Amino acid sequence: MQATPVIRISKVYKSNNFLIVRIPYEVVEGLNIKPGDEVDFFSYKNKYYIFAKKSDITKILTGDEVAPRPTAARPQARPSQSQPTEEELSALKKLDTIRYNERTREKSESVMTQGEKQALQSSIKKGYVVPFKDPKTGTIKYSITKWIYDEFLMRKRPGQQTAQQPGARAPASAAPQGSVQHAPDAGSQNQYITNLHKYGYAVIPTEAEASEVSLMIEDEIRHGIVMGTRAFNKKFYIATKNFIIKNTTKLLNLIRTKPMGVGDIAAAAELNPEGARAILYILSESGEVTEVRKDIFKAV
Repeated sequence: MQATPVIRISKVYKSNNFLIVRIPYEVVEGLNIKPGDEVDFFSYKNKYYIFAKKSDITKILTGDEVAPRPTAARPQARPSQSQPTEEELSALKKLDTIRYNERTREKSESVMTQGEKQALQSSIKKGYVVPFKDPKTGTIKYSITKWIYDEFLMRKRPGQQTAQQPGARAPASAAPQGSVQHAPDAGSQNQYITNLHKYGYAVIPTEAEASEVSLMIEDEIRHGIVMGTRAFNKKFYIATKNFIIKNTTKLLNLIRTKPMGVGDIAAAAELNPEGARAILYILSESGEVTEVRKDIFKAV
């Protein structure tokens, strides 16, 4: 007879104004956590987080390890032969103009026409939009399904490159193979976001601007589409998950046996130096890469 797995519930304790949770032994053993290891939490979905060692983050990003999905979570995969109508897209775009933490039912419907309100309801029935109750306020809020956001809304904000319409041919945005990627222009918050979607990364010089940008792309950050970090040079580097996945293996192979300067790494990988820095700094957060000296990196 097969043994039934035991689910252990961890209690949260308070100490010196901090909340502390005791990690079950099975989790410690399964993740091979040792004293001094750094761990991180990733927002997966409303009320769900992924808990992982920082040293495993790169493997999760590159697909070498796939985190199990909570069984109670509503599926985010695209249904077959499903595509929003023009009316639903109009409602979804209106919904996307409202900040995620302010996207209540009342506020969302207040900016929509009667037709868009009806389209919103049909979007909910089709799974394009997921209503959920805010545990703090008890109000109903709306979350846009990831594949809808990826395919139809990621470039729909003012000042950004327009996303392809259903059936339209996608414009080529990547640099031609064998050519070095050019540096994106610096500029306003909208320009940083345009750079992010056009080149795969952006460099933000000040904390104030970084805060503004993070608010504008909070859905992308929440869905794990965009990652970022603050570097030792006090600049903020953000990059899309696709850009990181596309170039991580290539960069790690270059610096696996010996340290290399950013300029040499970028030239060998055919990237702009700031694009290479963005990936390297983000990988440093997970412990996969270390900056041995200024602008000199080596894989750990």
